[in-house]
Amino acid sequence: MSPQVDVKADPLPIDPVSNNPPAALAGRIITRDLTHYLDDGTTTLLIENTLFKIHISVLVPSIGPNKYDYESCLKLLIGSSGIPATGKGVSDVDPLVISTLNARQFRHLLLALLGRPGDPFYMALLTDAKDRCRHTQEVFIRYLDIGNLADRLHMWGLADWAQQQIELLLKSASQLIENFWDEETILQIATFGRAAEQEFSSQLHTFLRRILKPDVHGNLTPHNLDLCVSLYGNSEVLGINQELFGWTFLLVLSLGHRSAAWSTKLSREDRLVLYAAQAELVKLSEYAPLGISWLAQSRHPTNGLLHICCSVCSARCDEAWTTAFGKLGAL
Repeated sequence: MSPQVDVKADPLPIDPVSNNPPAALAGRIITRDLTHYLDDGTTTLLIENTLFKIHISVLVPSIGPNKYDYESCLKLLIGSSGIPATGKGVSDVDPLVISTLNARQFRHLLLALLGRPGDPFYMALLTDAKDRCRHTQEVFIRYLDIGNLADRLHMWGLADWAQQQIELLLKSASQLIENFWDEETILQIATFGRAAEQEFSSQLHTFLRRILKPDVHGNLTPHNLDLCVSLYGNSEVLGINQELFGWTFLLVLSLGHRSAAWSTKLSREDRLVLYAAQAELVKLSEYAPLGISWLAQSRHPTNGLLHICCSVCSARCDEAWTTAFGKLGAL
């Protein structure tokens, strides 16, 4: 049963005709529900090309008749102090324009906040993460949208719940990384990783590196090549997530100055930074403080016990060594 709060000291509703409380209420003690008696405050939002009309109380950190500053809630939704809000939100012709998120993200947040048991979309939201057969990119993005916006709006409980769902999906990371990931989603993952606890943040960073890593031959797919170059050239990446910037920087640097990506996809300023890095960086094996000379000069396995193995096992081990530790001598 919903908790009640006694507000008998407050004035009773007034009949606009007689200027007196309604007769049916005059002899009763009226109470306001502690959770579901909400202040007035509907607003119209324009996100991308879609209008939303909501009660602003939906956006407060916790539901109830708390004295939240609705204007502050809207500022949190906008998310960037450098982007001024336009529009008053009073109607479809004068909506409050939110340019810092897309309609899909906001729909996912509203599904989490306003969904009802029995609704198939809401039930899927509650159960998909627990079923590895449903671990798809679409489901991952749904929880990511909810987590990022909940974090932005200081809905810490909802953000923690979204994190728990994503942790379950990361158990299927091997199949998730096979999808094509766009730059916006990569930045969303990096943003959520920045705000999360250390262990979960490390999981997301590892997931990002697996998405962007070269193939077994050391080559980036055309999609990931364009993605890495775009991320490296995005001035916002360094501020959002230093690990992501460092990873994309090294991937682009590894392409070399003769690559088509350097000559056709990068600005002159970006190339100058890479040229300087290429000139200044030294071989890891020559950098004494790391103390890895023993690894760069490691013994070949055939110099050990593998000479007693059969030819098939020896050949497989030799191939594995050559494509892994065998490359360390060139560090």
